[in-house]
Amino acid sequence: MLPFWDIPVAAVHDEFSYLLLGDTLAHGRLANPPHPMRQFFEVTHVLSTPTYASKYFPGQGVFLAFGQALLGHPWFGVLLSSALMAGATLWAAFAWLPPGWALLAGVLCFPMSAISYWMNSYWGGSVCGLGGALVLGAVGRMLDGTRGVYANSTLLGAGSVLICWTRPFEGILFLTPLFLFLLWKSHKTLPLTAWIPVTAVGLLGAAFLGFFFYRITGNAMVPPEAEFQRQYGRAPLFIFGEVGPLRQLRDPHMDLVHNRWEVELIERERTLDGLLERGAKNWGAVAQIAGGHWILLVPLLCLWPFIIRTKPGILCWLVLIIYAASAPEMYFMPHFSAPQFAAIIIVVAAGFQHLYSWKFQGKPAGRLLAPALAAVGLLLGLGGTAWDWMKTHESGDPMTYFTLPTGGRDRLEQSLAEGKHVVLVRYEPPYNFHAQWVFNKANIDLQSVVWAHDLGEQENRLLQAYYPDRKFWLYRPNQDPTWLTEYK
Repeated sequence: MLPFWDIPVAAVHDEFSYLLLGDTLAHGRLANPPHPMRQFFEVTHVLSTPTYASKYFPGQGVFLAFGQALLGHPWFGVLLSSALMAGATLWAAFAWLPPGWALLAGVLCFPMSAISYWMNSYWGGSVCGLGGALVLGAVGRMLDGTRGVYANSTLLGAGSVLICWTRPFEGILFLTPLFLFLLWKSHKTLPLTAWIPVTAVGLLGAAFLGFFFYRITGNAMVPPEAEFQRQYGRAPLFIFGEVGPLRQLRDPHMDLVHNRWEVELIERERTLDGLLERGAKNWGAVAQIAGGHWILLVPLLCLWPFIIRTKPGILCWLVLIIYAASAPEMYFMPHFSAPQFAAIIIVVAAGFQHLYSWKFQGKPAGRLLAPALAAVGLLLGLGGTAWDWMKTHESGDPMTYFTLPTGGRDRLEQSLAEGKHVVLVRYEPPYNFHAQWVFNKANIDLQSVVWAHDLGEQENRLLQAYYPDRKFWLYRPNQDPTWLTEYK
């Protein structure tokens, strides 16, 4: 589709933070020194001190760095992770399902791995999904005692590391019951030496993670996200926590996110309506992951009592445990479910397997109903996404999965192709905290166009003195998102 749509551009502040992480790693660093003028560059999800770095764990950034350094653009790292996730999910399905139904699981991967925001943004999902698929494929084969136990143990360790490098909380909820189940079922069939590869890989992954934390926060036990929460966060990460004091934040977006939106969100999450809304989001995430439409979940829901008696039954319980245990989290997005992506795909395919063998009045009605239902569900899921894409394409806007106005940043930078520039962004009501315009790469001073906050004439003079060789512009996105005015 690249001849029709260009490579997606970032639009949401989370994406910009991940791109900073990938750019930092692509330059061979884990963190950047704090900028002397850092007050002009403070944005959400990014640390300014003690280092200039993304707050996120390194998993997504590793793939973005690979795409940027070796393939010329970070999005190719997203493409690679999505392709690997789909392939690994198919490989995992063969360990839990008969071959034909494993192939159906591979088909069900397509919507999420190819046309969702996991692939068409920089927000992540596929890297963690890849880790979960490697874990499930390895566990399924180790339960059967098939050959290659040491190779599977190594893949189990690699998948676990990828999960913990991306979504550690949900990852622990996913890995703990799986490891306990594997130990319980195979302690008599697997030799003790089979645990050496997974242990070694896990220790190496943990050691790198500790060093990553140390380089960013100065403490191997303090993740960047915890440091960011200490500096900027007001609302707790879980609904049972306490709301902190009001933060003094000059950037309107930071103020909106941390002082207002997060507090309003957690207050709503603590109500009955909020809990019901979270349940609806969980249901929507499962439907989106399962192939894009809730119709694909019908066989699983109707035939649950039969599925849980089979080998994939443990995965049904696993998915339920994870969603129940993650309910106290304040936020929820479908990529939070990435560790169990392969598990959801496999149990949905198992539902169609059982539906296929269903008979009505002695006639094999399931043989017609199962493929028809699968086709309808996939077409509905794909059709809705295709329709949204066509509307985006016809508008002439750059390809952003979230269709926010910040997708036009690249167009403004192209208009400043010659020379060196600083764009001062002045936000005015009404604010949209998702539309964040100030974003810079790892080496701010080497950029041809530097984006900074307008902090008032007196402080802006300090930035002009710091960049005496650059031309300054004023940008007022809420007034005219297509126009820059020279700032003197």
